[in-house]
Amino acid sequence: MSGAGGLVAGIGQRFAGDDGVGIAVARALLAPAPPPGVDVRELTDPSRLIDLGAGRKLVIVVDALLASPVAAADDPDASGRGAVSVGDVLVLRPDELERGRATPVSSHGLGVAEALTLLAMLHPPAPRIVLVGVVIGAARRFVAV
Repeated sequence: MSGAGGLVAGIGQRFAGDDGVGIAVARALLAPAPPPGVDVRELTDPSRLIDLGAGRKLVIVVDALLASPVAAADDPDASGRGAVSVGDVLVLRPDELERGRATPVSSHGLGVAEALTLLAMLHPPAPRIVLVGVVIGAARRFVAV
């Protein structure tokens, strides 16, 4: 079980272009030192949120979001935020992940939404969860240069 302080988890893949935005944010928070009482982690696997978030009061997840070209402005299940553009920063609740205008990027079988659901189920009481998403156009695979 992790400490009772806050957790900032930057999720992504460094070598997948814009999908590395969560990792970049975590690294920026770590240099020169993380804020007092805050555990800052770079994660490539969202399932690590399940144990790292246990016992926390607050979990902030920073991840890339893919803009959804099919979300209509009048969609009753959408977040109501209107159209999103590459580079937009969205602050979301966990329930907004599946019904918004952007979706999380995951190269793993267990995504952020599923990991946060399991965190709440396996380690009650659930922490307050804030998702910070940076909208990207597309994740790219690593290309050797």
